[in-house]
Amino acid sequence: MSSCGHSTIFCFLPPTLTFLSENFNTLIPNTSINRRHLRCRLCDLLDTQALANLAETSQGLESEADIEKQILELKEAITEGTQKDTGNALPRLQKKMNDAVKATDQRIIEAWKGHWAIWGPGEGPDRADEEVWDVEIEIEFPDEEIKAEEKVQIPAEAAGKAAVKRSIKASADRSSKKSKK
Repeated sequence: MSSCGHSTIFCFLPPTLTFLSENFNTLIPNTSINRRHLRCRLCDLLDTQALANLAETSQGLESEADIEKQILELKEAITEGTQKDTGNALPRLQKKMNDAVKATDQRIIEAWKGHWAIWGPGEGPDRADEEVWDVEIEIEFPDEEIKAEEKVQIPAEAAGKAAVKRSIKASADRSSKKSKK
């Protein structure tokens, strides 16, 4: 057991400062912790998730759910004809919603920066400065490999005829064996 009460399978040495600076140069590592002592990664994750959950609920700001409710009410009023969109209220509300979503995302990322400063990225939301690794890489093969593949391929018609010939020959062999008995 570790000192936090979690199993020792969650205790690891954090990555070295050199590793973090070489591999994640946009990340500011936490220099105040002792990286020679085991840390409970689960405790760090739970603390970070609690901070991220607090970041989702914005104090003093209008919540995303309230703004979305206002947008739906305004859309219903416009479609029913009881209210006209004077002053472009709908686009202003939609912009307000987008700004609220961006602000919430930014607060969540700020909450995760402490965890990333210890363990490096890999968990949590995508970072804005993160490199994109989902790019497809086209690999060109030498002509020799392509020629070898072309030799192996058999046209579909020829393969079908060969299969029919094999089945006819096999049935002929079976009937000749039966006649010999």
